[in-house]
Amino acid sequence: MLPGLACLVGSSALLWWNEGRAVRQEKMLRDALRKVTSIDGAVPPPAELEGELVHVSSEVESGGVADPLWPVQRPGAARLRRKSEVYQWSEREHTHERRVSSTHVRRERSYSYSLGWETRAHHSANFREAAGHHNPPARVEPGVATHAAADARLAGGGVALPPDLISLLGGWTPVATLPPLGAADGAAIAPLPDGSAQSVYLPPAGKLLPGVEAPARRMPDQLDLPAEVKRHVRDAAGGGDGDGVGTMARLARPPAPRPGDARVSWEEVRFPAEGVSALGVL
Repeated sequence: MLPGLACLVGSSALLWWNEGRAVRQEKMLRDALRKVTSIDGAVPPPAELEGELVHVSSEVESGGVADPLWPVQRPGAARLRRKSEVYQWSEREHTHERRVSSTHVRRERSYSYSLGWETRAHHSANFREAAGHHNPPARVEPGVATHAAADARLAGGGVALPPDLISLLGGWTPVATLPPLGAADGAAIAPLPDGSAQSVYLPPAGKLLPGVEAPARRMPDQLDLPAEVKRHVRDAAGGGDGDGVGTMARLARPPAPRPGDARVSWEEVRFPAEGVSALGVL
C-alpha cells in the first residue's frame, strides 16, 4: 500500500510541475505577442526598433551555398552538407561475465570487426587484432561539414538573415546530380547504392576503379581548387606533371567497395518557395 501511495504522490507532483511549466510558457508567449512588432521584410528595419522583438515574413533572396573545398555550388540553397565517407574496418568490444564459482564472476572481453562506410577514421594499427583488418590510407578525411548561405536577405534587399538563423532550417534532401568535374587521379562520379544521389568516388592511391581509364596525373588548373582538395586528391600514379585535361568519368553503378575507398556526397536544404517567417530581436 505504501509504495502505491508514494507513486500516486510522485505522479501528482510531476503532473502539477508539467502543468505549471505549460502555464508559464503560455504566459511568456502572451507577453511576447503583446510586445512584438511586425515589420516589412522588404525594407531595412527602422533604427528605433533595434533591440526590440519583431516579426517578419517574406521571400528570401540569396545566391545559394558553395562548398569551399569542392566545385559544388547550389543556387537557391539555404544549407549545404558535405559527407565524406571511407570504407573501412571498425572494431567493437564486447564484455561478457561468466560465473566461475559461487563467489566469483570473471569478466571477459572479445572483439569483432566489420566493414562499412564511416564518417570518422578508424586506425587499424590500434586494433587488438590488426591482422586481416588493415585500413589503407584514404584520399579524403572522413567527416561531415555543413555550410549556410552567407548573403541571404528578405526580398527587396531588406533584413539580412544571419547563418545562425538559417541553420535552424531543416529538411535535408540529397543533391541528386553533380556538375561536370575535372579529371582527378582515378576518381569517378558514381551513384550511391540507394540511387538517391551521386558521389565522387575515390579509390586508394595507386588503385583504379573498374571501367575507369588511366587516371589524369593531377587536378586541372582551370577548376582553381583550394590546395587542401589538391592535397587530398593525390596523384594515384605516383606523382607527375601531366596536364590533367578532361572530365571525371561517370559510372552507371556504384563500385564494389574495398577498404580504403572513399566517397563524397552532398545534401541540401532549400529556402521555402513561400518564404520564411521569423521572430527575433533586432
